Amino acid sequence: MSTGIEQKVRRAILIGGLVLGGVTVLAIILSITFVESQKRRDLLAWNDRLSLVADSRLAALDGWLKGQWAVIEEIAGNESVRLALMEGAGDGVLGEEERANLVSEIQYLSNYLNATARREGFMSEIQPVAANLDGGPPVGLAVLDATNRPLIASGRFSGLETVVRDAAIEARDRGRALIDLRASTAGPVLGFAHAIQPVMGLPDAPPVGVVVGLRPLGESVWTLLAQPGDVSESGETYLVRRQGDRIDYLSPLSDGTGALKRSLTMSADPSLAAVQALTSPGEFHEGLNAQGLPVLSVSRPVPGTPWLLIRSVTRAEALAESEGRASLILVVFLLLIAGFVGAVVAVWRHGTSLRAERAAEAQRSLAAKLEGILQYLRVVLDSQPTAIAAFDKSGRYTLANRHAAEMAGLAVQDIVSKPLEGAIGPAAAKPILDTNAEVFETGEPHCHVLTLRTRDELRLHKVDHVPLPDDGEKGDGVLVIAEDITELTNEQQRSRDLMSQLVATLVELVDRRDPNTADHSAKVARVAADIAEEMDLSEPLKDTVTLTGQLMNVGRIFVPREVLTKKGNLTEAEQAQVADCLAVGTDILDHVSFDGPVVKSIRQVTEHWDGSGANGLKGEDITKPARIVAVANAFVGMVSARAYRDPKPWPEVSRILSEQSDHLYDRAVVVALMNLVENRNGLKRWEINNGRLS
Repeated sequence: MSTGIEQKVRRAILIGGLVLGGVTVLAIILSITFVESQKRRDLLAWNDRLSLVADSRLAALDGWLKGQWAVIEEIAGNESVRLALMEGAGDGVLGEEERANLVSEIQYLSNYLNATARREGFMSEIQPVAANLDGGPPVGLAVLDATNRPLIASGRFSGLETVVRDAAIEARDRGRALIDLRASTAGPVLGFAHAIQPVMGLPDAPPVGVVVGLRPLGESVWTLLAQPGDVSESGETYLVRRQGDRIDYLSPLSDGTGALKRSLTMSADPSLAAVQALTSPGEFHEGLNAQGLPVLSVSRPVPGTPWLLIRSVTRAEALAESEGRASLILVVFLLLIAGFVGAVVAVWRHGTSLRAERAAEAQRSLAAKLEGILQYLRVVLDSQPTAIAAFDKSGRYTLANRHAAEMAGLAVQDIVSKPLEGAIGPAAAKPILDTNAEVFETGEPHCHVLTLRTRDELRLHKVDHVPLPDDGEKGDGVLVIAEDITELTNEQQRSRDLMSQLVATLVELVDRRDPNTADHSAKVARVAADIAEEMDLSEPLKDTVTLTGQLMNVGRIFVPREVLTKKGNLTEAEQAQVADCLAVGTDILDHVSFDGPVVKSIRQVTEHWDGSGANGLKGEDITKPARIVAVANAFVGMVSARAYRDPKPWPEVSRILSEQSDHLYDRAVVVALMNLVENRNGLKRWEINNGRLS
């Protein structure tokens, strides 16, 4: 007993240590999880802060772009510009006065264009058209006619290169076009093109010209990207765009890189903030900036342009405070956990001896209770009329009552731990052990019938195998309960034999009353039974089909013999007697107990598949035995000779049954009958028509 107590104490110490270790690990995990949740919360906060700045700078940049478009649209809508274009596009030769007026008007418009360029930052002075093609920075304003020739141009406008011509063509088709940011001798240049509509023109009249504006982008524009009041040291807002696989940094960067001075490929580094933003615009990302520093960033597409505005801040600056706070929290948590563990260990060690004594006392009490339960269980098991035994996975007895011990030829106290094969022999043990193995594998109970030897006599037993649960899964034992059902089985067989004899007597009595239909019921039953077998019905349904075929004409006992054998036409009263015989027979059989729906099926034999029968039942509402017997009865009637006709040949019978399928009969039953006749030699089996099909 002391050894058992020591083992229990050691087990308790081990379990306590494992529990304490688990609690410690769980506390550390929870601490780390809490710290990480704080970091995630801070990241969400920075997402909001960066988004506010990005939205603010996007609004400022979008407002500036709208202002530039407003300048171009104002020129495009100027009526003097539109009239000058229409006059310059005239087909006739201008007179001297008209030429003078046109020159004067162009001079006026040149002044207007020059003033607008100077005011809006496109150009500072105007030059004659001829001088405008000399070169210089490609900036300024110009009005192009329908052939893309400049009618009026400001100072140094020299933007008739391909990109400007393509933009002018696009503006004529779509109303306006953006000439994307590009490098030039004047620095980054951005352009705008807007179609000029004719004065008083038709709604679908083509544009008469295009206004083109090319302007340099300098500090006045880049300052729009700077957030007023921004106190972050590493925060920056910049513009990027994607052209094929290339990424261009459009605006100056914080490391001093100028506008349009840095490019890279999309495949350069997937962790770059620019690559992440162009891949998933509008989302929050953790990546690297152009200098390779870890940053937090958000992006916004700039409306009307292929640009993407990115706002970023270095991770070191953004999370410096939160990471320091998280480290402090983690250290404090770990110190608290260490202190708690130390206290628990001290208290637990102090109470170990007391717990051990209490455990020993509880074990002694439990052992006494267990002994009493086992004695009670032994009395209960031995009082059962069945043999009860339990087996482990090796096939050894772990429990047996008196009846199980007697079947094994052993005493109850000697049978535990004995192998079943050694107790009852390998042959008798094999089916039991095989079923036990299946129950161990599946964890599901199993029942079967076996012949076992009891007191030197072979007896029939119903054997149940029930898994004994251990860990809630497949168990560590199987309980076997063997119930002797020899007498019950014999009694059931005697009842079945008696029923068969009674049914055969009734069938013979019915068939003998009408020599013209001798053996009709027996033949119907045989044919119906073979159809049921062909359709693979269950054994109970097969028995019901056979009994229904045998007893369907039992009511003819009450029809006078002279009516059954009459060769002439029956009177209405005689026809009523024959028609009522089915109902009379079922009324008699109502008092007989059958295993299946025999009486119900007899009542439904005259029902039709389409519902045109006596009671209107149709389809699957008619029992399957009734549907089978109806086809068998019709078949036997047609192939059998009658006093008033010869038997019908099989081809005619087959045609009639096929035509009446889905009307009078279930087509599946008719198909099964045809297969029996044509492929399984059914006529010979049933001794019909000498076994011939024709």
